[in-house]
This record gives sequence, C-alpha cells and structure tokens, in this order.
Amino acid sequence: MKNLTNRSAGTATVSAQPPSDHAVMRTDDLTFGMPPRLFRSPDVSPNSPLRISTGTETILDIFRKPDLSTLLQGSSRHFLDIMQDMAGSGVRPAAESFAHLESWWRKNAKLVTTDGVRAKPGIKITVKDVLAALDRGTTGNSDKDAAIDTAMQSRFADAAKTYLIEGTAPSPEMRGVFEQFRDWLLSIYRRLVALDISLSPDVAAIFFRMLASDTAIEMAQADVGGDEPVFASAGLPQPQYDHLLKLRALAAQEAKAQLLRQMMEPVRREGQKAYKAEKASVQREVEKEINATSLYRAVEWMANRRWLDMETPAPAGDIRFDKAALEARYGAGILEALPQGEHPLYTDEGGLDPDIVADLFGLGSGDELVAAMTRAPARADAIAFEVERVMLQRHGDMLIDGSAEERAIAAVHNDRRAEWLAAELKAIIKVAGDGEGLTVAEAEAYALSATAGMEVGDAMDGARFLAAGRRTGLEAARLGDELAQDESWRERASRDIAGEGEMQTGPHAVQDERIGKLITAKRRQLLNHAIYAESLKVTREVEEFEAEAARLASGQAREKLAEASRRDNGHIDYLGAIDALLGRYGLGGRPDDERVGQNDPRMALRNYVMAMKEAGRENELAIADSVLIASGRQSYKEITLERFRALMAAVKNLEHAAERASQLTDADGEADYDEIVTALADAIGKAPLPAASGFLDLPHLDPALEAVTQLRQIGGIAYQAIKAPLDAAADRLALRREKAAADLQALYDLYPPRRSARWRSPVTCRRSANPCRNGRRSPLHSIPAMRRTAGG
Repeated sequence: MKNLTNRSAGTATVSAQPPSDHAVMRTDDLTFGMPPRLFRSPDVSPNSPLRISTGTETILDIFRKPDLSTLLQGSSRHFLDIMQDMAGSGVRPAAESFAHLESWWRKNAKLVTTDGVRAKPGIKITVKDVLAALDRGTTGNSDKDAAIDTAMQSRFADAAKTYLIEGTAPSPEMRGVFEQFRDWLLSIYRRLVALDISLSPDVAAIFFRMLASDTAIEMAQADVGGDEPVFASAGLPQPQYDHLLKLRALAAQEAKAQLLRQMMEPVRREGQKAYKAEKASVQREVEKEINATSLYRAVEWMANRRWLDMETPAPAGDIRFDKAALEARYGAGILEALPQGEHPLYTDEGGLDPDIVADLFGLGSGDELVAAMTRAPARADAIAFEVERVMLQRHGDMLIDGSAEERAIAAVHNDRRAEWLAAELKAIIKVAGDGEGLTVAEAEAYALSATAGMEVGDAMDGARFLAAGRRTGLEAARLGDELAQDESWRERASRDIAGEGEMQTGPHAVQDERIGKLITAKRRQLLNHAIYAESLKVTREVEEFEAEAARLASGQAREKLAEASRRDNGHIDYLGAIDALLGRYGLGGRPDDERVGQNDPRMALRNYVMAMKEAGRENELAIADSVLIASGRQSYKEITLERFRALMAAVKNLEHAAERASQLTDADGEADYDEIVTALADAIGKAPLPAASGFLDLPHLDPALEAVTQLRQIGGIAYQAIKAPLDAAADRLALRREKAAADLQALYDLYPPRRSARWRSPVTCRRSANPCRNGRRSPLHSIPAMRRTAGG
C-alpha cells in the first residue's frame, strides 16, 4: 500500500460493486482486470484464484503468522489498498467508508505522527504533515509520505484488533469500516479452510469465534423474524429509503459487535493480570492434587526417578515392571502403550510383577495399574486439562456452555433495532397519510410500566415476548408484500409522498384496510421488542439479587452482619431482619421458625424498626410499607416486579445500615471500625513506655498525663483516629460560625446605617407575627422589604 490518500483510479484491480447498504470487500473482487495481487502459494494450482506474482507477501504468508497482531498488520495493508481502489473506481459504499477512515485519521493525526516516527526514527513528522498528506495526497517529501502511509495503516490495524477482540470502535462510522474488514478477513479464512490450509492454533481459534458469532447472529435474526424492510422503496423518496436501510445496517452491526464482544471474552481475559494470577493459583492447587494421586506418583518414580510427595519418603530401590511378565500377560504391544520418560517403565533383569508394583503404590491389582497407565494422559496434559476445566467452570464460555443462541437473540434486540423499527413505522405512516405513531421512548416507557405490574416469573419469561414480536413482524412483512404488489397503492402512495395529490382519508383509506393493519402490526412489533429488551434487564436484575441473597445467607457476609449486631450490644438484629425477608420469599436465609420468637417475619422487621428508632437512627430506615406489612410465605417469582424491587431495596437498606454500624464516619470519609480498633491495640502494645507509670497494668495510660499527650505517645494511628477528627470538626464549626457572622453582616450592609441601627435598638416584644430576639428586632423579618429595596 503506497500513498493511501492519492491513488489513481486507473490502478484499480477490483471490480466495481453495485451500491448497496452494506458493501463487503470479498476475495472475488481481486480477480478482475490485472492479475490478482494478494495470493500466491506453491501448494495450489497455477490456475487457482489464490495466486500472486512473486516478490510480494501473500495472504497465505500473512494468515500463517503466529499471532493476530502480526496478521492484522499485514492483511490491513492489502484491505486498505483494495478499499482505495474501489473508492477510486466509483463504488459508493467503498468511497463512503474510505472517507470515514480519512476523517478518523485526521482526528488522530497526533497519534499518526507518533507511529510514523516510530516506524521511521530518522524522519521528523508533524501534525501538519499528516493533514497535508490527507488533503493533497503528499507532503512533498517521499520519505515522510512513506512513514505517514505506514503509520496510518498501523493505526488502523491496532484499532481493528481492538474492535475484533473487545467489540468497541471509536465511532459508529468506523465500526462499519471494521465490520467490512472483518467480513473480508472471514471470506479469506473460509477459502483457506476449504483448501485445507492450516493456521496457527491461536489465530484459528479467534477466526472460529468470529465465524461462530456471525452464524449465531444470522440464526437469531431468522428466529426473530420480520427484520426485512416492509417496502422495497415504493412510496418513499430514495434518500429516505436509504436512511432506513442505513438504520437497519447499523442495527445489524450493533448486534454483531455486542455478540463478538461476549464471544471474545475468553480471549480477552487470558491477557488480564487478575485472570493470570487466578489461573496460576489454580495451577498450583491442581498440580498438588495430581501429584497426590498414586497413579502419577508411580509413573513419575518409575519413569523419571522423581518422587512427587514432599511429605513422605520416596520408595526404596529401583521399582519397574518385569518386561517378560508384561509381555506374557498383555502382549508385546503393551511396551509401546506405556508412558514414556527418562527410563522405560520395565527392565529385562530385576523387574517386578505388575501385581507387586501395584501393591507398592497402593493401586489395587496389576491389571488395573497397567490399564490406568495406558489410558491416562501425560501428567502435564492432565494438569493443563484440569486447570482449563476449573477456569471454564468459574468464568464460562458461550461456545461451550450453550448460551450463544440466547445471547445472539439478546444482541439482536439492541437500541439500534428499536430506532430502525420506529423509523420504519414513521415512514409507513407518512406513506399512508395517517396513522398512530410510536417513538422508541414511548415504547420503552410502556415496557417499564407493563413489566412492573407483572409477576417476576412472567416478567422474566422473555420467550413469550419474543414469540409475540416474531408473529407481529411476520404479519407486517406479509402485509407489506401485499401492498408492494398492489400497483394502484404504489402509485397513490408515490403521488401523496411527492405532494402531487391530496392525502387520502376517504374512499381509498376505507377501501384498503391493510395499511391500518400494517401500522398496528409494526407498532406491536416495536412494543414487543421493547418488552423483550426490558425482560432481559429484569432477568439480569433478578439473577444479581439471587446471587446477593446467596452471599448474605452464608460465609463472611453473614459473619459481618452478626458482628454489627454484637457491636450494638444485640439491640439491633440486622441478620434476623434480613433472614426474615429472604426466608419469607424463598431466597435463602435461616428459616424464621429457627429464630426464637420470630415465627412471624413481620415481628423481626418490626423489632428492627423499633430498635433503629430507639438508637436515633430513624433517618437510615428506607423500607417500603409493602414490605413491612406483607405476611405469609410466597415465592419471589410470584410477587409483582414492583414489590420485588421494594424487597431488594429493603435488603440493601438493611445491609447498608449494618455496614454503617461498622464504620467510623466523619466529614472527610469513612474508616472500618474493626480495622481502627485492631490498629489501636497494636499501637498501644508497641508504644514506648513512659519513665514511671502504673495504671490498670497498662503503663501507656498514665492518669497524670493529658489525653492528647497520651495519644501522641501511643502513636500516629491513635491521634489520627481519635484526636484528629475532633480537631477537624472543631475547625469546621469555627469556620461555619465565621461564615454565619459574615453572612449576617452582609444582610445589614445592604441598608443605610440609620435603618440597620434601628434594627439594633431595643424594642418591646408584643404579641405579633414579627419575631424578636432578646428585646431586639430581628432583621430577618424584613427580608421581603430588603429584597424589594435591592431589586428597585
């Protein structure tokens, strides 16, 4: 790729594709005009479309790179070359995409200069040089042009990798460009697979995930149904129709990007520091477990003279099978089937019978031992397999756990699709001349209201809304096809939209009710889209709270709640109140009848509320009446979503109140009570002893010393935790008093001295609405008059 911004159209080597809503660069485009430039391999026929003239790096070479970054750096150069050629040949989608690309380079000109200097260290490049290259096609300096060209291509490759792995793009326009690049890469990958050309495992795995993501989206779109445009173009001016197609393409791109992001999650986390640390920890645990098995201990000792158990002594002597005994019992082929190591597991002289070896290692009979050795994977492979299994169980992989189909359908129901459905509905109404529209915001508001009144189980049942959306979408498509085939309708709609005729509200509207049914179907399709999307959110919301309830029912969280109650001398039973709520709705917690005196969950909550009020913490209570007065046991999936959310808020409020009991809070922040107590105790124990003291066996606490002195002697943590907050509070109080005095003086200063002096003169307090303070009239009662004076 040379001179990205100024290539002659005469150098095009690709066929001009007809304009479409989503042009894709295909390898078929490389076989027009000049001989193909990208492909060459000695392994394919000279007549294969995968040939290229010698002296250039081929796509085969590029795809055989060991990692994705190197592959993208090489392939992006070819892709951009092709895109520019197509743009120069008048292919409108390619020209639009290349214009977006140039705009993106322009916005990132500073980064391009950095990449250019890195690529060509001896050449100085400025932002003006990059802009000149984009505007005029050259800087006037061939070395700078080459460096900028390389830098722009490298910048594109890096951003493309981010999109492929993370599913994020710098803009919707650039996402379209990256989608074209991805489709182009996949088209090449499919052809390489068809030719049985192997790639590096890491690269092949990434491309397999991309293919799986695309396949899942295609199946989801077919399953959702009704996503084809209702009209081919009848009744709409071409620009408006093109806008609809663009919205539809953006919805498809958004779906692909969302699912791709999820599909690539296992690839992303492999590079994350926390994941690597967790995997290393699992590796150590698994290795201990594998090493503890008698089978691998036997294999390692017999084959490598290495004893895996560090806690017990190694067996004495050379323990190996007798070769003749093995061949006699299992045949000569058994020798090759046994594990290999530094030494064979058998010997011609001095070997032992398999039964004796099995007994030495505690492995039952010799037959069992030999059979296990022939079937078991190598120790390193067994460890690697188990580590992957554990990590997969913890983190999941949609390719393996079967969730790809469900996630693809969720990805299809994105906000862009809602925008497209609403725009198409609006266009249909415009063509019809009348009809009730529906915006995305209105559909979402309806979905929120509708699901809030449903039972939780029904609100989570997205399959119902998906099926309803499919029915209405297919109904809209059927009605649209019928109308599109009605020539009189098309002519009438075209005249109306062009303003050449009067809007039909009489005979034509009555004559053809199909347009009204079409509008109704599209409205319902949009509503069902919104409800299904909301159902997905509800499902995530409920699942998160289920996990939270399980966390509160056991383990460290429960211990903290109990500790908070002990800190309040047992007066406030946070744990009992949470148990009562969770148990009432089948969300875990300890059954109420196991808690003495709390057979009725309402009693636990009532006692909690009363205790909070008695402790002066009433302002921390935020529990809805519907939760406080509810009685009886009921599954959380059988209550309304609105009530379920009140339950979630109540549990969170209870947990927050317990956390507040464990916090030392001041204006500057919060500190953990237990941590401060532990630190104080540690500081007291380590503090230097005074010369002479004796007080409660704690020589640090000398009654003859001031508290501040003792805190300083104990150490910084004591002063910081106790004295410093008090000093800070005193300082804030002094500042507030100074500000109050200044504000009061400012009120007096707004008026002439004579009037303000009258306010300060003694007055007799009479029974009136005017306030007085210690025999003096307060200026505050004159604020209305003051405002009038200040304003006029």
